[in-house]
Amino acid sequence: MNSGLRRRRQKGQGMVEFALILVLIALVVIGTMMVMGNTIQNNYWNIVASFDSSGQTPEVISCHQAHYNCGH
Repeated sequence: MNSGLRRRRQKGQGMVEFALILVLIALVVIGTMMVMGNTIQNNYWNIVASFDSSGQTPEVISCHQAHYNCGH
């Protein structure tokens, strides 16, 4: 009976450790996105603009393609 209790405690400990690792990974990802978010967004728009042959800025392209009622 004592060995069954020990196994359940070890399993519970493993689940808690796994949850803590997931929380740590989530915090790292959130922190990275907060720090690098603007850089990633600017790189994305540069890539979008490089494929655009009309010479419009990425914001105008996004506005016309996504919203249609953007006031332009």
